[in-house]
Amino acid sequence: MKLKIIAAAMLILSISLLAACTDKEENNLTTTEQTVPTTATTAVSQVPTTVEVTETTTVPTTAEPTTAETTTFRSTTKPNKKDEEKPLVTDKGRVYSEKAIVKADLKYGVIVHKYKTIYYQMIDGERKDCGSKYTGYTYYRRGYSATYKELLPAARENREIYSDYIDDILKIINGYRAEKGVAPLQLSEKLTVMSCVRAEEIAWSGVQGHTRPDGTKCFSIFKEAGFEKGRAGENLGYGFSTPESVCQAWKESKTHYENIMDPGFVEVGIGVAADPDERGKLVWSLHFLSDYD
Repeated sequence: MKLKIIAAAMLILSISLLAACTDKEENNLTTTEQTVPTTATTAVSQVPTTVEVTETTTVPTTAEPTTAETTTFRSTTKPNKKDEEKPLVTDKGRVYSEKAIVKADLKYGVIVHKYKTIYYQMIDGERKDCGSKYTGYTYYRRGYSATYKELLPAARENREIYSDYIDDILKIINGYRAEKGVAPLQLSEKLTVMSCVRAEEIAWSGVQGHTRPDGTKCFSIFKEAGFEKGRAGENLGYGFSTPESVCQAWKESKTHYENIMDPGFVEVGIGVAADPDERGKLVWSLHFLSDYD
């Protein structure tokens, strides 16, 4: 079966990114891309039937760093005004502070710099540390290198964490279909886990759009999940805080709405994941699949 791709377009609207491409010839895989003003991503493809996803042990979405080293900006024992954070006073004297960085290999090859404030006092001419706290993080994603199997535990956990969001999205998009007399989509658990894997890889890699971090098109994930036949589609959204807001953006985008309303799609998977950066947003994904015939 030839691979047939039909997709939306790359779109950026303040807090969201969406992309798509179209295969216009059944016997020759060619893609076209266009930019439009909106907020989501869609893609549709003929994908090569269904094999069960391999079970793996569930682990927390935020693993403890495997390695770490600490480097302080300054090792001087003399307090410097640049290092002070409104010095406190105790019965042993003033409390000063200085900045430090803890570098750790966090997860999936992503490096995090944790910024820490260290508090100390000068007692009888000697420095005495008296506590610390983390005050910020920076993520370096160029080393991202996670496989489908490595992402599965977090995806399964996210399936439970965001189960209410997933239920809400299913209700909303099936409401859109009911308005036009289109049969409702059935939520597929297997497809939903796959969709959560897709959302997780976007959240951690920072690679948004229908090209995956390894450079392959988004439809490659269907094959990794064991889907071999059927027509497939993908909608993405980033930066929306609620199911209602991301669904509204998809509805207002012609290509994303077409995926949602396509009567040929009978199953849907819904994924949600959080960007690990505290300044990051939620990643939302929809994956559609037709009958296997």
